[in-house]
Amino acid sequence: MNDEDTGMEPDESELGDGYYKFSQLEMGMTESDVYAILGEPIRVENAQHFYNVIVNGTDLELEVWINTVTGFVMYFRGNFVSGDYRAVFADANVDFSRISELENGDINSYEEAVEAFNSPGHLMSAHEDGRKTYFWVNDMDGYLRINFSSDGSVSGFSGYL
Repeated sequence: MNDEDTGMEPDESELGDGYYKFSQLEMGMTESDVYAILGEPIRVENAQHFYNVIVNGTDLELEVWINTVTGFVMYFRGNFVSGDYRAVFADANVDFSRISELENGDINSYEEAVEAFNSPGHLMSAHEDGRKTYFWVNDMDGYLRINFSSDGSVSGFSGYL
């Protein structure tokens, strides 16, 4: 079956329905916008809304914070680097040979990371103040997670290479 037969966008069929839905979330969306994408939450705890999606054939819980006063999304995240989900994101183009440049501070922005690792990576979380976390997975199950500050600079990283 090809993508035209399923009605899926290429990224949806390759990465799974759950990541495709997650990648549509944006800061400032309303609660009803989120429901239209993710469906009803499995539970709500004040501003936290939890949703189950499928990634690599396995349930994954997403967390979306919706401001209780304004009704707008202020944070969202999904832990896509867990072993059950990570394999679907493996990319033979991802190259971690320049990791030492990240360690010594020569790679200090998302754009520099994209160039260094030969891939745009995948969004893992976003905050209303501009902070974001992206992750990269190579075809040998190595992964890297990088946190970017609201000014776009690297604020931390972790992974298994």
